[in-house]
Amino acid sequence: MNDLKKIIKKVVLNVNVPLDLRREALEALLQDAKGSVHIFGDVYVSKMEFAQILEHLRDDKKIRAIKVMRDCTDLSLMVAKIEVERIMEEMGKGEIV
Repeated sequence: MNDLKKIIKKVVLNVNVPLDLRREALEALLQDAKGSVHIFGDVYVSKMEFAQILEHLRDDKKIRAIKVMRDCTDLSLMVAKIEVERIMEEMGKGEIV
């Protein structure tokens, strides 16, 4: 997750920030999420980043897919690996093409 998204998220969650600014920050997060792919919880990646992950998995480059997942989120290595493996399972089931 880039630094701007982290700051916006902190603003949204901070009760000391005026409500109108929190609403604007939340709207910015929602607008950004519309062009994203939901991974789990509050973790999203852009469609381009998700396409890169899928491309690496199709090329049997699991480690590169995990690196992309970690670069575009703030996930730990273990969680990124678990999520990439979950995506691999969905690809195997035909749920993701």
